[in-house]
Amino acid sequence: MLKPLLYVSLLVSLSAAAQEADSFIPLSVADQQRLGIVSEVVGSAGSDAGLRVPAIVVNSPDVASRVIARHSGILKAWHVVGGEQVVVGQRLVTLISPELMTLEESWLAASHELATADAELGKDQQLFNEGIISELRLQKTRRDQQRAAFNQRAFQVQLVQLGFDHKDLRDLVSGQREPGNYILKAPQAGLVSRDFLRVGDTVEETQQLASVTQQAALWLRADVNTVLAAGLRIGQKLQIAEFDAALTLLSKNQEVGASSQSIQILARFDTTSMTGAASAIRPGQRVSLILSSSVPGIYVPAKAVTHSENATFVYISSEKGIAVREVVLKPLGDGYLAESGIAANESLVISGTAQLKGIQLGLGGGE
Repeated sequence: MLKPLLYVSLLVSLSAAAQEADSFIPLSVADQQRLGIVSEVVGSAGSDAGLRVPAIVVNSPDVASRVIARHSGILKAWHVVGGEQVVVGQRLVTLISPELMTLEESWLAASHELATADAELGKDQQLFNEGIISELRLQKTRRDQQRAAFNQRAFQVQLVQLGFDHKDLRDLVSGQREPGNYILKAPQAGLVSRDFLRVGDTVEETQQLASVTQQAALWLRADVNTVLAAGLRIGQKLQIAEFDAALTLLSKNQEVGASSQSIQILARFDTTSMTGAASAIRPGQRVSLILSSSVPGIYVPAKAVTHSENATFVYISSEKGIAVREVVLKPLGDGYLAESGIAANESLVISGTAQLKGIQLGLGGGE
């Protein structure tokens, strides 16, 4: 019974002093401990203080990294394994594509027509020089040659876009290249990530088969609530929860999703921070992006905040006692941001605020 009596007598004596000076409660460190008051030192709201939102690692939008089938077909063979380092132009995968076979046939026919038209133009030019045919006949032959050249170039451009080089075209003419073999190559040097596709699977037009990633070209994409996004600025440094890797915010899409009321943001990983465990980050990996405030201030834990009517208070402890301070706070993650009113390294009471309220109110007996 002695300990509760001491506890009550301590509260009675302290409440009398607190009512004389409502902004300060004289309370020694020993008394704070006896009342079960626990404090926490606060500091600046750094990039690790904020709300965590889901995000996904993506390839840079500035480089071509995706390997996409421009024609449908059947997967014939993989030439690389996932995680393999490749060089630009290296063969990654081969499809058998009937659509490509049709395009190759059209190009071969157009090439044959062009060769015939070239020969006809050369012959008629010679006949015109000898005065045997008219200029009108020569002009018609030249137009036919130009038309054949245009058709041949149109088909050839499509093949080049599919990755055909001069050797591939020569092999196609000579019959050394198997018709319909659609070979997809690495668009850049980097690390290969294969999609889950097996030999024999059907591949649709515009379907992605793989991606080639450079460590220096990784970005992060996240959908952020418009209220949170309003506090972010382009160029702001961000962090993710899983790795010690820094990012720079580079894009805020101004188009708001009708159902989600969110906007998409893009941040680029800083190359210098991609060391240690962070070097294992890969496209498609899901992480937690920490949205911190771009405004400097002090991070205040939610459990240190007391609300009373229209005012917000914190209790700041010291060796001499507890200061009661009214503050203006902004939501930040699972806590608050104090732009003023609280200094770094001050100790805020995070447990025992009920006892302090009791002292201020005279143990609840009225004033």
